[in-house]
Amino acid sequence: IYLCGGTNNLGFTGQFYALQLSADSIRVVDHFTVGGVAGLASAIVLNMDSRNDTLFIVTTAGLHGLSTDIPVLDATGLPGDTMEVIGHIRPGLWYFDVALLGDEPYLAIASEWYGVWINDITDLAPLDTVAVLPTGGWCQRCYAQRDTLWACMRGYGLVLWNLGDISYDF
Repeated sequence: IYLCGGTNNLGFTGQFYALQLSADSIRVVDHFTVGGVAGLASAIVLNMDSRNDTLFIVTTAGLHGLSTDIPVLDATGLPGDTMEVIGHIRPGLWYFDVALLGDEPYLAIASEWYGVWINDITDLAPLDTVAVLPTGGWCQRCYAQRDTLWACMRGYGLVLWNLGDISYDF
């Protein structure tokens, strides 16, 4: 079970927890900390998407170096081992969400300012952008189902894309 934690330390850190559920208990088996800069980039962990044991963590604006960040974690060794950071993807600015596109090697990132990016995650290259689909406003949720990508953007509304050819649907 994965749990996205909020922020502590006045926005300097956010937490992501891996929990193990057994018949009579639940326990933390590992956690990951996202750093930010108070007043500039909060570090609230909001959401995640996963494929197998690869986790794509959504923050409000956690920092890696001087850029906003989607940490990519390998959770293969849980619960006996720890999660390992295997990459970082640049999501754009502030409030965003991610959605893996089925079994394809693509990650959609719905982001404030930049709209929706479709990224090739084969090599986890930070800026390996396949397409940019314009929207506006903070992203509240991004979700892929079959051949449709749904993105709920504050101030812009709900937008849908047909992923068959990564083209704007309506």
